[in-house]
Order: sequence, then C-alpha cells, then structure tokens
Amino acid sequence: MEKEKNSSKIDGLKKQSLKVAGISYLIGDAGIIAAALTDPKKDSWKEKGRHAAVGAYWALGGLAAARYGNPTAEKELELLSKRLGEYLKKQHIEIPDSPTTAALIKPNGVIDTIEDFLYQHPSQALNTIYAMGAGQQIYSGIKDLKKAIGSNDKLLARFDISSGILVAAGALAGLLIKEKQPDPTHPAHGSWQKAMAWVQEKPLRVSGWLYHANNATMLGATYVKYKANPESKNYLWRALTATSYIFANTMLQFSSKSGGTASNPQQDHETMAALADKSAIVIAAQPKEVQEALIEQISGFLASQHEVSLKAPEIAQLLHDKLNARSISSNQPASWTERAEAAAQTTPSATR
Repeated sequence: MEKEKNSSKIDGLKKQSLKVAGISYLIGDAGIIAAALTDPKKDSWKEKGRHAAVGAYWALGGLAAARYGNPTAEKELELLSKRLGEYLKKQHIEIPDSPTTAALIKPNGVIDTIEDFLYQHPSQALNTIYAMGAGQQIYSGIKDLKKAIGSNDKLLARFDISSGILVAAGALAGLLIKEKQPDPTHPAHGSWQKAMAWVQEKPLRVSGWLYHANNATMLGATYVKYKANPESKNYLWRALTATSYIFANTMLQFSSKSGGTASNPQQDHETMAALADKSAIVIAAQPKEVQEALIEQISGFLASQHEVSLKAPEIAQLLHDKLNARSISSNQPASWTERAEAAAQTTPSATR
C-alpha cells in the first residue's frame, strides 16, 4: 500500500515536472542572489550586483517554467479554444453565439497573445533566459579571474566560467534539438539511432544532464568557499542552490518541451473531449454539405497543436461521436439561426 502511494506521488510529480522544476529553480536562484550579496570577499556593491544578476536572470527563467509549465485542464481548454476560434475566424466560419462557444469568440488582447506564446513555449522561455544568464556568469567569471589574487580566487573564477559554459550548452540543447516522438512502425536500429531517438523523444534530458554537470562545479565552488572561510557560512547559500538545482534538473528531464497536456494523456483526452463539445456546436450550425469538410479542417488544426497528442483521425472520430450522440448532424432546421439555436440547446457546456 505504501509503495502504491509513493508511486502515485512520483507520477504526480512527473505530470507537473516542468512546473515543479521551475519552483525548485527559483529556490536555487534565490540562493545565488543571497550568496552574492552576503559574500564577505566582494568589497563593492557593483561586484556583488554583477554576481547577483546571474541569479536574477535565471530566476526569470524559473518563473516562466513555474508559471506557464503544465497548465491545468481548464487553462489548456481556454488556450486551445482561443486558438481554434482565431483559426475559424480566419477561415470565415460563422461561430454561433452561445455560452458554450463564448471562449471561441472572445478576442485576444496583447497580454493574452504573449501569455499564449509562453504557455506554448515554457521550456523555450526558460532556456532562452538561462542562456542569457549563462553569458552573464561567464562574463562575471572572466572579470573575477583577471583580478584574482591567490589560488582559491582563481579556482572560484574558473568554476564560475565552467558553470556558465555548461548552462549555456544545456540551454542551447533544449532550444535547438527538435522534439520528436518515436515512430513504432519504424523503430530505431543500432546504438546511434537509438541514442538519437532517446534524445529527440525528450530533448530536455540533454539539458538536464548538462545542468547536472553544472551542479558539480557549484559543489566544487561550495567546498572551496567552505575551506577558505567556514565561519562566514556564506558557502551554505551555494549548497542550497546546488541541492535545489539537482532536484530541478531531475524534474526537467521528465518534461516535454511544450510542458502541456500532451505529457498527460488523461488530461489531454479530457481537454479534447470538452473542446469537441464546443466544436460540435459550430459544425452543426453549418450547412450539412460542408460539415464533413469542416470536421477535417478542425481535426487537422487541433492535431497540429504541439501540446495535443491525439492524431487528426482520432480527433475527427471524437467530433463524429459528439455529433452523433447529440443527434445534431441530422434532421436539422433549415435556417442557420435555427440550427445554431438547436445545437446550443442540445449540446451541454463543456465540463471542466
């Protein structure tokens, strides 16, 4: 029984892996800032600020993952509804005005558009900001190395430079490697193909391992700090950062780049079922001769959304099932208004 509970907790963490990673990164970033501001060897606020800026950069990346990674089913439904609504408008498809289709009609503002982008690309936002922070880390380490006095100072500066290089490499890997699910009909053969398939299945695995390598430099710097001046306790902030990052990097390796419901099949199916209810009203309100084409259009559009794991034929079948179950694809009133009213009355609001 205890084993099942632990397994359930682990599964829960994996389903929220990007969000959990973001929260843990934020804790580590706070440690970087605190370590810089309380470092007794940094004698100017300009120098302290230069090091604290690294933590501030990375905190923005952690915040992006924590805020926009693994959205709830309700939020995912809202985002996909807005996108579908915009698509239908561009295709000049009339959308009936009803409580169920309200999310399809609602216009997007500037903030909505920015947030939609971040919800679609949470890990990319994290890795882009991490690359910027890595640049600051390398710059800061080089500055320290030039003015370093003694072997400890030089070693700490080299640790900072190495840390920046590893984080930059991890960030670029997460940004540049395209995510691609394995094709069961064409399995990979040979060690190289299998390795590439493993990487492409979840590119953030590579980022996570490179970020783990960065943890080694942080632990090394922590030890050097401790040996040099154990009384100051400043090294504890670096230890907090390294510990938090180890957990965060592990969670990152479980994450998909989109961080959406595609990584949670049950939530994905629930979201698509609710969205199919909305779509059914729109489809039923159109002339019968164009309904099948519209089903194909909507299915293709939704399948192209990278946070959706269902294929176009599966979505098309779901739409057909919704229409058939509610008997709104046959014996419809003649006018568009009557069809829309009938669809709205016979199709309940999407469950959340």
